[in-house]
Amino acid sequence: WTNWQTRFVSNVLSELTIVPLIVTTAGSLSGARQARGRKWLEAVVIISLLLAASWFVFIRARGVPGSFPALFYVPFPLLAAAAVRLGPWGASTSVMACALVAIWGAVQGHGPFVASSAAENALTIQVFLIIASVSVMSLATLTEDRARAESKARRSEEQLAIALDAAQIGR
Repeated sequence: WTNWQTRFVSNVLSELTIVPLIVTTAGSLSGARQARGRKWLEAVVIISLLLAASWFVFIRARGVPGSFPALFYVPFPLLAAAAVRLGPWGASTSVMACALVAIWGAVQGHGPFVASSAAENALTIQVFLIIASVSVMSLATLTEDRARAESKARRSEEQLAIALDAAQIGR
């Protein structure tokens, strides 16, 4: 049972972090060439701040592991900002960056994920990253769906206005 549980959780985590990054990167390659400089600057700033916050939480923070549970929430506003401002690509990139820093900190023996045995530490970090990934990717997807719906509604309004103008001319 322990082997199955360990493999299942690690496979879920890899599916939630690696696959979205590959898919969103491949899907946004054409859009990346057309992106404005401000969007790239915004992406660099958000991801840099996220890396700094993740470094502070998962590597730099000293003390008794588990003694500062509020520190776990420090990266979440930046993950949410990446999801809302940068879309699915920004969300998946940010989740991967946060995951890499958290895992690196745990491997080095730093941060909040080194409280007990290696198996328990691995499970704790995996559950944390799964929750973060599902939350952030859901937010990015909902934000993008809303933007598409608003765009479609604007086009419909414009087409209706054109049709109404054409009907006025025909009278």
